[in-house]
Amino acid sequence: MVAEGALTSGSIDRPDLVVAFCSGGLAHGEFFEGMQMVFGRRVPTIGGSAIGIITPDTLSYTGHPAGAVAVQSDEIRWQVAAADRLNEDEKDAGRRLAQQIERSTEDRLLLFFYDSIKQPATPRSAPVMNASTPLIEGIAEVLETGIPIFGAGLIGDYAMQSAAQFCGTSVASELEELSFKIRYMISIV
Repeated sequence: MVAEGALTSGSIDRPDLVVAFCSGGLAHGEFFEGMQMVFGRRVPTIGGSAIGIITPDTLSYTGHPAGAVAVQSDEIRWQVAAADRLNEDEKDAGRRLAQQIERSTEDRLLLFFYDSIKQPATPRSAPVMNASTPLIEGIAEVLETGIPIFGAGLIGDYAMQSAAQFCGTSVASELEELSFKIRYMISIV
């Protein structure tokens, strides 16, 4: 329903990029699979967990909200890249992520999402958060272009557990095996 709504509301007949978010209480893999069934497996989907959703018609922080925006453009160019080990060193993760990006004089902005939670909360301790400032500093060191960098930290739920992230063609979570720990993604337009 979310994917079809994104196509209908945007009058999209050929999606090129999808930005989607859903409640941490939803089965992210199934939500992502539903996105791919409607948009196609070759259409990159970025985004991930969110405590709430804001759309032109809805403001919801209860239940299991979800939303998606489909983008169709013959003129906008984007790349999706991912890096792991954000929880070990935010600045280094930013550098490694930026090194994957093919730069162009036509680049206009950089959008990134990352898991806000470095260590999830436990019954005996508060969560430890990843810091965005060193992450952005690491990205800026490599890119050296002066393009605007913006984004958001994702949070899985009110219990401050790790977020699931949509990384183009896959879903990743801090709680998964190390070989699949993709921590954030970037899109350059």
